[in-house]
Amino acid sequence: MAHVTSPLGIVTEDRKKKLAFNSVKTEFHNIKKEMMNINGLQIRSNA
Repeated sequence: MAHVTSPLGIVTEDRKKKLAFNSVKTEFHNIKKEMMNINGLQIRSNA
């Protein structure tokens, strides 16, 4: 089957890329938050 690039196909591909990018950004933000929490806990337990 030949690959047909319809306007709709392009839109969905673009949206998929945006969604993937957003989920990566969210994931990174969550990891950063977790690391800050871990650091905060370590500082509190050391004090």
